Amino acid sequence: MNGGTFQMSESNSNEAAQEVQSVESSLEISVDYAGFLSYAVHQNDVPLVQLITIVNHSDQTLSDLSIEVSLQSGHCNSWQCRVEMIPPNGTHRLDQVCMQLNPGKLASQNEREKTLLVVTVANPSGQLQRWTGSIDVLAFNEWHGSGSLVELTAAYILPNHPQVQHILSTASKILRKKVPGAALDGYQSGSSQRVMDIAFAIYTAIGQLQISYINPPASFENSGQKVRFPDDMANYQLGTCLDLSMLMAACLEQAGLYPLLVIIRGHAFVGVWMHDTHYAYATMDEPTSLSKRVDLREITLFEATMLTHDPLPALDRAIAAGRTHLNEPEKFICAFDVKSARTLMIRPLPSRTVIDGQVVVQIQDEKSEDTTAIPQVQEFQNQQNQSSKQSTDEDIETPSARIERWKRKLLDLSLRNRVLNYNRNSKRAVPIFGNMLAQLEDILAAGKLFRFYSMHNLSELSQLRAQVQKSQYSDDLVENFMQDMLDHRYLPTDLSQQELDGRLLELLRTTRTEVEESGISTLYLAVGMLKWYETPTSDKARYAPIILLPVTLTRSSASSPFMLAQSDDDPHINVTLLQKLKEFGLEEPGLDELLTDDSGLDIPGILGRFRALIVDVPRWDIVEEAHLGLFSFTKFLMWRDLEQRTRALMRSHTVRHLVDRPDENFDDGAPFPDPAELDQTRHPDETYCPLDADSSQLSAIYAAHDGKSFVLEGPPGTGKSQTITNLISHCLGHGKRVLFVAEKQAALNVVHSRLSDVGLGPFTLELHSHKANKRQVLDQLQEALNVTGTDQHLSWDKHCTDLQDTRQTINSLVDAMHSPRSIGMSVFTALSRLMSLPDQLSLEMQIEDPENISSEQYEQWIGLCEDLTHASKLVWPINEHPLQGIICQNWTPTLPHEIVKLCEPLERAVADLIASFEALRLALGLELKEQPSLRSVNWLAKTSQLLQANPNVSANLIHAPNWQQLAVTLRQTIELGRKRNALCQKYLAMFQPEMMTQPLVEWLGQYNQSANQWPATDAHTATDS
Repeated sequence: MNGGTFQMSESNSNEAAQEVQSVESSLEISVDYAGFLSYAVHQNDVPLVQLITIVNHSDQTLSDLSIEVSLQSGHCNSWQCRVEMIPPNGTHRLDQVCMQLNPGKLASQNEREKTLLVVTVANPSGQLQRWTGSIDVLAFNEWHGSGSLVELTAAYILPNHPQVQHILSTASKILRKKVPGAALDGYQSGSSQRVMDIAFAIYTAIGQLQISYINPPASFENSGQKVRFPDDMANYQLGTCLDLSMLMAACLEQAGLYPLLVIIRGHAFVGVWMHDTHYAYATMDEPTSLSKRVDLREITLFEATMLTHDPLPALDRAIAAGRTHLNEPEKFICAFDVKSARTLMIRPLPSRTVIDGQVVVQIQDEKSEDTTAIPQVQEFQNQQNQSSKQSTDEDIETPSARIERWKRKLLDLSLRNRVLNYNRNSKRAVPIFGNMLAQLEDILAAGKLFRFYSMHNLSELSQLRAQVQKSQYSDDLVENFMQDMLDHRYLPTDLSQQELDGRLLELLRTTRTEVEESGISTLYLAVGMLKWYETPTSDKARYAPIILLPVTLTRSSASSPFMLAQSDDDPHINVTLLQKLKEFGLEEPGLDELLTDDSGLDIPGILGRFRALIVDVPRWDIVEEAHLGLFSFTKFLMWRDLEQRTRALMRSHTVRHLVDRPDENFDDGAPFPDPAELDQTRHPDETYCPLDADSSQLSAIYAAHDGKSFVLEGPPGTGKSQTITNLISHCLGHGKRVLFVAEKQAALNVVHSRLSDVGLGPFTLELHSHKANKRQVLDQLQEALNVTGTDQHLSWDKHCTDLQDTRQTINSLVDAMHSPRSIGMSVFTALSRLMSLPDQLSLEMQIEDPENISSEQYEQWIGLCEDLTHASKLVWPINEHPLQGIICQNWTPTLPHEIVKLCEPLERAVADLIASFEALRLALGLELKEQPSLRSVNWLAKTSQLLQANPNVSANLIHAPNWQQLAVTLRQTIELGRKRNALCQKYLAMFQPEMMTQPLVEWLGQYNQSANQWPATDAHTATDS
């Protein structure tokens, strides 16, 4: 049923189709009608038949047709109309079927009755088609269930019933007794406490009726049930959960309040608005919308069946039990807002009494004279300009577009971001059992430590859960269990011990690595989750943490338990989530501020503000649970700087250049210090560098002090960390503050260690390490304040003066070495050239005055050397040239004739030499592999001389093919001979020469043999004797 109509279900359609009595098979009838008929249907003008569709499947025109609609039970008069014609394959629809129901017969209906809805189509020739459909006629007090026409449920809530007036009279007395001067004045006081007072009085008054509980029919929420009216319950003192809820709702409505009726699987209970407001719709099937209002204290729910308990339980217990029903949203069916239903003109049933066996009903046939205005259709306005110009490269490169591009790269509002789309089943997270978030935060804020406890270790856990399900209205056992766990400093989690230990170990290792490398811990305890959906039609729920408490996870040893404590960092709201909510139009000033109470954070208050923000968003909800996990916000903080501090950042010359002129060379307007001029421009008493630094490093240090922007590059081991240490020290000495940022914690530690080594440790403040918490920061500041200065100005001045004198001495030497001389070069250049020629021949030149050699004379000498070099290349190598023995330096015309005359005896000498060479070669048996040369002749001559000196050399030795190896053996043999001769000389001094010719080796062997054969028994015998 939608808007007062009902679409026939498939079962009704099939049933009807089976009962069609066809005269003309080409004529088809279909009917959309209400599946039931009751007095409430008549009372609220709900049409019994919504639409009749007649289809002519033939190729002939059907004309002069009469349509009749009737009920076989006679609960209404038949309805007739005429249709002029239906063309071939045409369709005719009737959507104004106004059947006059019989209110008297409906009012006297005491039991459900089945009847048939009949539709016939005829022409002057007779009946063409007949359609029938089954319909239930309900008893006067029978509620039809939540399947269709759910708005009519409000008709069974009877605020004007006489019995309700009696109950309110009693409630008024109870109210005045509890709150003097109070009245049942609804929302007039504007106080939610007054609403609670009225509800208490009504609850107590109904409780005094001593109604007993009776079970409702099975599946009443779907199939319906007969409702006991207020007088029936008062007289017979029986009521189901639905009866009691409708009775209390009627009393609340009559008292000027706006009640709600909530239906869940197998149960019904009641609620009331605490302020003068109501839902826009009469029915609501989204459980989170109701639970959010309840958690915001806008709606209070009551368990109506507690009215049957004796003694009557306290109202607080009824409220707690009512809220418990929403903990299982899968059981939720719908909720009825009575005020909204009355706005839709859903009127309560009239009072029905029996007089002399006759049912008397105050029938109200009068209809309101107010007519409903025709709704104005709002045409959809397309706000997007279809002719909008596409972005060009020039647009992208504008400064504003460039900043926006940076912000888009930094801000990750996609589902990849874990702070927006948190996986509650992640292996790198630990879910905490229970929802006592406020107590958990208070204990952590007090500095207490928690241990983790696997609930799989509880042998009675299954029994506990079963008891919670069975004791629907008893104390919350889970809450008691959680309180006991918190009191003993345990965090229960529904993970096995092995799974819990594995996840905690992974979190511990990851956190340690993060702190060591970046100095930042991303370990947080997420308190409260926002359950949200990407679109209204999305099926997958997303979860985002709301409050993030920075915590520390420790373990003293491998066998020790993991301990959780809150760190000294400040907790904060998930700022990325706030930015994401803006995309949905959800924004409220100050939502990022943390509310506090006496014990720490006001968790209910913070979550309540988020509930109020999303209260009107379907399916969105606040889930009260906690998770231990890793969450990072680094890029978001950078994005927020660009978003909120753009003007302040643009005051920086460097940032302004990157934004406005990134393609141009950067120039901050001041020259970079020249390393060659530092000694002349920078005095030692203005330089505070505790570590060694060369001129290039000092140039960078002075540039930083002067406010220059630059990049200092260098491979590992070139002194970058040392330069940074000097830079920080120098700027500190000049009263400047330095922020040192590094990607890795190791780089920070190196510089910090060097600053500490030179005594500047107390003046450094660690912001991104294990000391970056409030207590450690205060300790570091106190350490800096406690540093006592020493009066060493005289020592410092003397040190600077000595350094200046030493610098001048060294600079004088440098000037002497590097200043150009009269020769045109410096001493350093001359020495460098000489050192670059270590293997070249050096010539001594007798120069009378070397210090005054002119550059012209030097160039002349260089020219002569170059000429000599060119000439030498023609005869190089000189020592191997055939004419290298000629010493004649002057040419004469007779020189060729003299040379020829001198070469005649040389020719004969050479021929004799070659003949002697061949004879000697043959005598020695040598084979010549090349033409004889002066070198081979000299070698053979030298060999002959050696043979003459050693005439007994064996020919085999001369012709040995492996002479190199043989030469080594000979040298070793010669060395052994020399050692032998040395030993002989030693022993001849002690013995006669004849001793050297004796068989000493044979004698030594005989001696050793005799020693081994000496009888050992004699020795033992001698010893024994």
